[in-house]
Amino acid sequence: MLEFKPFDIDSKTYGYRAEENGEKIGECIFSLGGTYAEILSIKTRNSDRLVAEGLVRSALNFAANRSAYMARADIGKVEKEPFITLGFEEKNGFYESDIPSALTGSCGHCSKLPL
Repeated sequence: MLEFKPFDIDSKTYGYRAEENGEKIGECIFSLGGTYAEILSIKTRNSDRLVAEGLVRSALNFAANRSAYMARADIGKVEKEPFITLGFEEKNGFYESDIPSALTGSCGHCSKLPL
C-alpha cells in the first residue's frame, strides 16, 4: 500500500515521505511563510511521476490547511513534472499557482476555463 506520511523539520519547514509496504520511495520538502508554500525539493525512486504528484498534492493540502493560498517551486531546484501537470505556470524563475487551482484536477486546465 502506498502511503504519504508528514514529518516536521522545524517550525516552518515540513516534509512528506512516500512509503510503499514500509519502504521509502519518495520525499517532498516544503516551507510555509504567510500565505505562501514553497516546494524546496522532491525526490522519488526511479523519477516516479505519480508518486511525485502525490507528494506535491499532499504538501499543498497540508499548506492550505495552515492558511497558505499560493505555492511555488524554484525552476532550478525541481523537475518540471508534476508542476506542469498540476497547472503551475512559469513566472520569474518559479513554477507558481494558487493552491485551490492546483488541487482541482490533474492538469489545472479545467479551473481556468470561463464559467
